[in-house]
Amino acid sequence: MGYCPGHICPQAHAWLIPSLLNARFRGRRSGHHFKRYRRLLLLLPLSGNSPSNHPYDTLSSPCEVLKPETTDRHFRVGSPQVPFIYDDPSSQSLRQGEILAGILEQRQASPETIADDDYSVSLIEHPWVIALSPDCDLAQDHRFRTENNLTHPSILPHIILCDLNEESEIRGRAPGTEIWRRFVQNQDERYHHLPSAQVAASSRTLPDLYLDFKKPFTFPLDILYDAIGRGSVQRVALVPAPYIHDVVHRFYTFLSRVALPD
Repeated sequence: MGYCPGHICPQAHAWLIPSLLNARFRGRRSGHHFKRYRRLLLLLPLSGNSPSNHPYDTLSSPCEVLKPETTDRHFRVGSPQVPFIYDDPSSQSLRQGEILAGILEQRQASPETIADDDYSVSLIEHPWVIALSPDCDLAQDHRFRTENNLTHPSILPHIILCDLNEESEIRGRAPGTEIWRRFVQNQDERYHHLPSAQVAASSRTLPDLYLDFKKPFTFPLDILYDAIGRGSVQRVALVPAPYIHDVVHRFYTFLSRVALPD
């Protein structure tokens, strides 16, 4: 079974979906819609597919997640209702939202003419990256790779990645304090801020990291798994739900922009 958002963290959905409904249904029947969906969300299990170390596992009932004060209209980074703590990386399939370190990309330059066979290759270091390919695709790909069925249609040739920049690398792009505030609070459509946080089962703390949605790239998945197996690429952490849902939604919203004529 693939890892779809509905199977990762039902407790996070129990907090997030009412928040979205509050923002969506503002008409005369808003109370009716909210109560209807709240009853459905109460049926979500408190355990099962969510990791045993997830903060919501300590809740005694779903109602604790659905208290009125937890249904703010705006999604706050690192809010007390949904604390931002990185999950441990998977030891199996790569995951959407997984942070990797140490990727070395070989980028080939095209020759000046077709007859010219003098290719040049440049090495590009990616200290931190985040995986953005869908969980379901990655899980299916890993299943058939482990079965050595490399001709199956579900095998992915490449994985979508995006560089994670530390604050010192990105700060110069904001010419003023107001623009920088937009970067930090995820109000600029091009950038996404992941705050400094601890990785769940370790003492390691990751710094503030920033995605630039204009700079995604792909990487051969077979080479990446091989590099992980050799230890040259490290699996560092996993962005937890519902934060990864916010990252992915903003990323694909940015890519779905349609250019209009002047």
